[in-house]
Amino acid sequence: MAEIWKYIPSRIGVYDRARGTFDPSVPVTTVILHPPASSSTHPGTAIRGDWHLAEIVTPKGTRTYGFADGYITPRLKFAVKLGPGQERDEVVAKWKNAPPRPRGRAA
Repeated sequence: MAEIWKYIPSRIGVYDRARGTFDPSVPVTTVILHPPASSSTHPGTAIRGDWHLAEIVTPKGTRTYGFADGYITPRLKFAVKLGPGQERDEVVAKWKNAPPRPRGRAA
């Protein structure tokens, strides 16, 4: 299967704990890509430990996703590589396609 890369969107759906409602379009302020963990899952999550943990921060809350890889593009957008089966995730599938990480580029 070919590699599939997606851009993390500039707006994302987040559960607003203060109001107790889901907001489907909150601006993303920060993306932090954590390296794979030495345990079977990333601490405090159900994200596979052998994947990168993407922490997507918004003013109303944080979403976490696991991805096979990720990098910041020359246009300063965050691109992530989908792992097996993630192409079927109905949320991530809607994200815009991104180019693969350039060969020879350090992780």
